[in-house]
Amino acid sequence: MIRAAEADRALVGAFVNFSALCEQIRQDARPVHILCAGTDGQPTLEDTLLAGALVDVLCEESEVRLNDSARLAWDCFENHGRLLDGALELSGGGRNLLALGMQEDVRAAAAVDKFALVPELKRDPLRIEVGAVGIVKSRLAEIVQRVSGEL
Repeated sequence: MIRAAEADRALVGAFVNFSALCEQIRQDARPVHILCAGTDGQPTLEDTLLAGALVDVLCEESEVRLNDSARLAWDCFENHGRLLDGALELSGGGRNLLALGMQEDVRAAAAVDKFALVPELKRDPLRIEVGAVGIVKSRLAEIVQRVSGEL
């Protein structure tokens, strides 16, 4: 989060607040940069899946310029997003949680749209606050159906 501290706006997203996050992105005309936390300087599957789902929504709604990382994330989501629970279990973070006996935490991370809150990074002092509330339209189920060829 510290790397995003100088951004005009930095939102915190996960699958649990996916649609609310998409709504906030859609309402803001500023450029979008997706930063993944990763682990120990390495990318993680769980972050890449979320980034890919966000790229899918962004590409659907407007003209975008994607770098190779965004394209890879989008491809990852298209190939693994239909089985989110399983993909999260395979991820490094998921395997770490399973090894600790925290299976419910993996399931909780895959609970799409459980929250209608979008935390936002604020400065002076550096902190995270609830920045927005609300979901207008649930997005992920629609995307997964399209990726699966069901629409």
